[in-house]
Amino acid sequence: MGDITFDNFEIKFHEINYNLQKANYIAIDTEFSGLHLDGLRPSLNDSAEERYQKLKKPIQLFNLVQFGISTFRYCSEQRSFITDTYNFYLFPRLSGIMDQNYSHQASCIEFLCKNDFDFNKLYYNGIPYLNNDQEKMLEKKFKKQIYFAGIERDVDEKKIQKICSSITDWLLQASDEEIFVIERFKDLSDTILHNELRKRFPSIWTHQDGNKILIEKITQDKRTEYEATQFSDMTKMNMWKLLA
Repeated sequence: MGDITFDNFEIKFHEINYNLQKANYIAIDTEFSGLHLDGLRPSLNDSAEERYQKLKKPIQLFNLVQFGISTFRYCSEQRSFITDTYNFYLFPRLSGIMDQNYSHQASCIEFLCKNDFDFNKLYYNGIPYLNNDQEKMLEKKFKKQIYFAGIERDVDEKKIQKICSSITDWLLQASDEEIFVIERFKDLSDTILHNELRKRFPSIWTHQDGNKILIEKITQDKRTEYEATQFSDMTKMNMWKLLA
């Protein structure tokens, strides 16, 4: 069994996807920040539909904090099932101007504490996520270039300036389509870094390659072409990373 967080999601993604594709059976489990509301607690007299609605409505007001999945694939040689289990810690981070509400219910938090739930891992390293409506809204904001409108940037300006200085020195002798590589900073949002560099340097474009950021020197025509497909380009970095 392995914990999946923001730090190792990309590394483990292909393994998880492979096990899901090969699985004969899949089991899931969830932990929420709340479960019940007054007047909507299940009763022994409820029908199946009534119980379902009483369970469904409250959790729509709370947050999924952990998603567990186990895959089972049959091994004919061993005549047994091979099982792999993953626990995903999920936390909706501030994303541009999208600041999601986050609700807790005391009884659920107490239950999680008694069962050694790691809240530090949740809040510091939880995987960010969007629902379908939020993803559409994010795409619209990127296309209109208003993703960062009206928000305060949490940016280490000295760190940005250091990166910019190295790029400036490189640009003095770089040719078009030449690539300059920098390491990404764990404590600096990839999304903000890409946005800052693209804004400050009209003759470059940035690309993500794992833990590296590739800086390409480009012509104005190439810049216009990249800007037209900016959202799809950033989506290739994985939507979860956009929210970091």
